[in-house]
Amino acid sequence: MTGVGIGSTSVDAVATLFRTADIDRAMLAGRHTLMESQADAVFEAAGGRSVVIAGAFNSGILATERPSHDARYDHAPAAADKLRRPARLAAAWDALAAIG
Repeated sequence: MTGVGIGSTSVDAVATLFRTADIDRAMLAGRHTLMESQADAVFEAAGGRSVVIAGAFNSGILATERPSHDARYDHAPAAADKLRRPARLAAAWDALAAIG
């Protein structure tokens, strides 16, 4: 064994374990993406230890050029407010691409 860690979608669980246990690394799924960034507490608590970000496309809503009307977010149908952000990101990308 080369290390001990945790894998979770819970920012609180990962941050707490970094603060209270002698773990080497953690995997945090779906909480640090272009859609949301809740992971600051984990990065602070890690104190230089490794944090692996998993699920960066968060159920696929960011995995396509533009989200479809039936896109999923956090393993459920995406609410309208969750569809707007990737649409804005795609529009910003198109504007940058047009500039060259």
